[in-house]
Amino acid sequence: STAAMQYTATTVAGTVRFRYRTRIGNFIIPWARFSFSVDGVEVMSTTNDRDWVEHTHPVAAGTHTFTWTFLNIDLLNFFNNGAWIDDISIPDKPPHQVKPETMAIKGTSDNPINWATAWANAGNLLTYDVQTKISWGYQLQYGGNGINFRWQPHPNYTTAPNKKYQGYGYSTIYHRGLCQGDYIPDGIKPPGTENLPLLVLWKQTVSDAGAITKEWLAYKRIPAGDYALGGQRAGDGLRFNDNMSMFVRIIEARDVRGIKYNDIMAFYGDASLNATRLTTLLGNTNPFDGNRKVYNPSIVAGSPGYVWPVVFTPLNLAAQWIQAYDYMTLVQWDQINGSASGGVNLQSNGYVIRDSSFTTPSSGSFPTPSVYGGDEVALHVFADATWCASGTFNVIAFRDFGINIYSPQP
Repeated sequence: STAAMQYTATTVAGTVRFRYRTRIGNFIIPWARFSFSVDGVEVMSTTNDRDWVEHTHPVAAGTHTFTWTFLNIDLLNFFNNGAWIDDISIPDKPPHQVKPETMAIKGTSDNPINWATAWANAGNLLTYDVQTKISWGYQLQYGGNGINFRWQPHPNYTTAPNKKYQGYGYSTIYHRGLCQGDYIPDGIKPPGTENLPLLVLWKQTVSDAGAITKEWLAYKRIPAGDYALGGQRAGDGLRFNDNMSMFVRIIEARDVRGIKYNDIMAFYGDASLNATRLTTLLGNTNPFDGNRKVYNPSIVAGSPGYVWPVVFTPLNLAAQWIQAYDYMTLVQWDQINGSASGGVNLQSNGYVIRDSSFTTPSSGSFPTPSVYGGDEVALHVFADATWCASGTFNVIAFRDFGINIYSPQP
């Protein structure tokens, strides 16, 4: 018997990727065969057991037909033969074929974000960047803050004061450990990382009964000596520099089955008032190191204003990173949470996390702002933040909050 799956698409030049697993009995002869073909030409096959390996194949620009075939000659199914494929990536709609529409958030009445228009223009998909800069008070010892995205009210809890959100978070955190009263939710604290400066990707889910759960998905320890660390004044208790920048890029796409998913990437960088750093740190073509350019925040004369990660094909970013855009470090995650509900799908490049927990509607109209459209992004703080009369400040602040929405090229 033969089973096959076929997909035809018009692609740009790039690479087809997929993961596959096979179970094939071998007794005197192999009793099954799995193969992959491009335009009717077989480019890969196996007659052996394989446990989730990735296959890649280059394709030229043009229209191509991709076929996955499993031939089973074990008619009695004595060996329980089978084949599975997952994480199919075909370069038919690359993210670099989009046009950024930069919008700085100044308030919904002053500069509204039209999520619905961007979503509709992109075929019911919503891709964007979010950025902000953070400042920690003089003596704030423990805390966390950052960006929420795909931040959606649970359908059962859409009305204030009972509105309850679910979605993703990206945070700087410095914590004391589990159950230590540092005002940081335990669910987003990776075990064994107390008293370390971290970047954490996490998600929040809401049950139908209203129970809220936070889970960390991945974390990175900021390396010692990185310019995002340490105070700018002698004796500061800061864990992160004033004007440290945080960026998130979330790309919504569909796989060949039409199922939506998000590719999530995180970045961090500097916005500096230090003239020496502005002239000595010039950046390079390495997206992962700490030798990145610094820049004045937008409130300072001569600032370049908002800078953004280079637009790229996410699975091949390193080859496209250029010095002119090297204002930030791309996060390669140190560890993922293997116990997270639904799992964590870290791509082989170490920096893209693919997840389908929260996506936009697949059809119909974009929901009204009271239900979804006005909520998509937010900021958060976890800290014992107080303004002290003695002149020391246990506070967290934000600056330069902006959004880049992507829409198809005309």
